[in-house]
Parts: sequence; C-alpha cells; structure tokens
Amino acid sequence: MDAKSTWEAGSIQVVWFGTPASEIVASTFLEQLFKVEVLSTQSARIPAGGMTSSAAGIANDLQVQVTVQPGRVDLFVRPQPNGELSATFVVKDTDAALTWLLARLADGPAMEPSNRLAMVVTLHRQAAGPVQAAAIVNELIGGVVEFPDATDLVFQVNRRRPLSFNDNVLMNRLVRLSTEAIQEVQITGNAMVPAATEISIATQMIDLNIVPTRREFSANEQAAIWPEFAAEAMRARESGVLAALSTMTQ
Repeated sequence: MDAKSTWEAGSIQVVWFGTPASEIVASTFLEQLFKVEVLSTQSARIPAGGMTSSAAGIANDLQVQVTVQPGRVDLFVRPQPNGELSATFVVKDTDAALTWLLARLADGPAMEPSNRLAMVVTLHRQAAGPVQAAAIVNELIGGVVEFPDATDLVFQVNRRRPLSFNDNVLMNRLVRLSTEAIQEVQITGNAMVPAATEISIATQMIDLNIVPTRREFSANEQAAIWPEFAAEAMRARESGVLAALSTMTQ
C-alpha cells in the first residue's frame, strides 16, 4: 500500500439534512463558523417558495463555501488555487485540514434541528498518466483487473456499521474509487480554451453518512458524529478502503 502522504484531499464536504433553510443565511453562517470576511455571496427565491443562498471566503488558507437550500445545508472546504495546477488541486495536509475543520464545527453555531448528517472526503493521488492512475486504483482493490493497460477504472462499495454513541444509528460507508483527468482552462473572450496542463489522478471518494431515521440529532450528538466520520475517512486513507471497511468498530 502506498504511503498515506501520497493521498490528499481535493475537497471535504459536510452536510446537514432537515435543517430549515428559511432560518439560515449562508453568509451569516460562514462568518460565524470561520470568523472570516465573506468574499462573495448570492441568494435567490425559488418558485416553490423559500430562498437559496451561498457564500464563500478564505479561511486557514483554504477555500470555504456554504450553500443553503430547502432541506439541507452544505459546507465545502477546498484548496485555494494559487500557482501551478499540480500544486493546488489538493490541500497540503489533509490531517491538519480535518483537525482544523472539526475544531471549527465544535466551536461554531449549532445546526439544529438536523435529522441526518454526512461528510464526504475526496482524496486524490497524482499519476503519470491514465494507465498509471488505473493501476493505483487496481492495487487498492486487490489487483482484480489483470491486464496492465486498463484505463477508466471505477469501483464502488458500501458497508454499514453502527455509530459508536448509539448502536441503533447506522452509518453508510460508501467508497467510490475512480480515475480522473483535471485540466487548466483559460478564458479568452467568450471562449474557454484548454491549457496545456492536464493531470491524471486516482480518486478515493469516501462518503460517510447516517442511514435515514425518524429522529433528530442534537448538537452534542453531532459533536460526537463529526470526529467519528473524520476518523473513518482517515482510516480508509491510511490502511486502504477494503481494509477499513472490514472493521466494524471505531
């Protein structure tokens, strides 16, 4: 297995479901959560009634964005574009970014009521080309693809386990492995022109989310769930997704 340092996050997403969107303004929530200035914001009224809103800023040298829509609130943490594409499509230190994010969630405003939570950590590893990216994914799933020139390899699996604080609440551990190519785009007039830089990557998308229930989760329960989600994602990063899914406890 490759060293965990070769896998870093392209994005970390946190989702609260069942939270009344009419009571939350994205810009206010972002300011309260990260204690930073909002750099951009927008809102719109939807035909069915209610509002959607989004806000973005920079915190801890990372891009942060909040989107609010009926039934859910999404928080995204991404690397801040700055320099060469190969140096900025992932965060520099995923462990540190997750530790910082967990601290902000613990100290930030309570998001209640919420009847379901999710955390999606998308990890990337750069490869020399599409064949090499597929080889990385193939290694993670035990080398089941025997021919060496495979490309566009995709593998997905889910395995549930109980959350530590309550055996009656289950967590989906949905993992999707794939290969991708990312490319810089230059905007010239009204046209987008692909730049010369293209990077092949292997991707591990680790989607931790609560199996839908008929209950709500308090702020104290959420404070226990977020670290467990993060620990599960890092377990997959360190030991490999199949080894991580074989474990049924935290």
